[in-house]
Amino acid sequence: MAQSERGTLCSAGRRGQGMRFKLGSITTRKDRPGYWTATFYVNDKRCRRSFAKLDYPKKAEVRRCILEELNNADKADNAKTVSACVEEFFSVNSTSLKDDSARAYHLFLDKLVKAYGDVEMNDLTLADLEEWIAAYSLTGVSPASVNSAIRTLRRFCNWAEARGDASKNAAKGLRFRRVPEKNCAALSEEEIPRFLEVCTPGFKPIAQLALMAGLRRREVVNLKWSAVDLERGVLEVRNDGGFTTKSGKNRVIPLHPDIVKTLKEITRTSDYVFPESDGKKRSDTTNWFCKSVKLALKKANIDRRFNFHSLRHTFATRLALYAGDMEAARRILGHSDVLTTRIYVHPTDQLVRAVGKIPGLSIEKPAPEISPESSVDNKLAG
Repeated sequence: MAQSERGTLCSAGRRGQGMRFKLGSITTRKDRPGYWTATFYVNDKRCRRSFAKLDYPKKAEVRRCILEELNNADKADNAKTVSACVEEFFSVNSTSLKDDSARAYHLFLDKLVKAYGDVEMNDLTLADLEEWIAAYSLTGVSPASVNSAIRTLRRFCNWAEARGDASKNAAKGLRFRRVPEKNCAALSEEEIPRFLEVCTPGFKPIAQLALMAGLRRREVVNLKWSAVDLERGVLEVRNDGGFTTKSGKNRVIPLHPDIVKTLKEITRTSDYVFPESDGKKRSDTTNWFCKSVKLALKKANIDRRFNFHSLRHTFATRLALYAGDMEAARRILGHSDVLTTRIYVHPTDQLVRAVGKIPGLSIEKPAPEISPESSVDNKLAG
């Protein structure tokens, strides 16, 4: 009599969007004892299939084989293209992505769609992505930009895999490029007053705040008077409304007396400390900051590559130099890792002079010491 497991095998399988299935019975064939006969149902349609016991000696192995094939078939029925997954990615994450992150994702994923939009996510391979990365590298971008593209691809493919839209993370094997050690630009002590002296009136207080508090551009334009306490001499960089800090955390920054004085002289016409002329929040994507810096550099006769973020670099360099506390500098700058803070330590003139004060190493051998007793004996012998 055929052995049946109908009672124990009627377990529901994975229910996809387009396929319903469940297992039925697994029995030994009467006409061919060396084979199993498996019964299962797909969308309520009864199906049967034979399995050689030589390949599948146990019923549990037959079950696993059937479920795996049915799952794969279900996924194939619901397979999504790269283009569809990218579109859904932005739809699902539109509110959680920061502005800068959203721009970076669009930059790289839009290029990915252009190259492989019609390819199904399950068919996207590591070789495809390596070829795309290689082509992107040849456009003249820096290794850091290539690494940004790789991080974006990894996160996107990981997201697709977690949702079941991809059977694997095709980008997992992408290797990051070696990035040369970063040499951040910073103004010297002599250049700082020259730079500030020629800044335009509207830009000068912003430059002073960046130089003495290390605020990023987006932190400057989103700074509100409610986050500034001039009596205590502190300001708070915090998540507020549509603005989220780079680290996602709030931080309190002590203000230098010169900055407190500068802020007290500003006429308040808006909730924002540095608004547009009409009182509205200044755009954080405008090139006004970069143009203002370049204009001041030209007037001050400072010839070097420099941008607004370099003012933050200058603050970080001076903070590390004069405070001598990297952990305190990390907290004020809002870095998640002190290794990031160390990037901003520059070999400034002050450090060079400090090294010059270190006693030198003498290579001359000192004369042997002569004890008083031996000196007297030598004289007597003479």
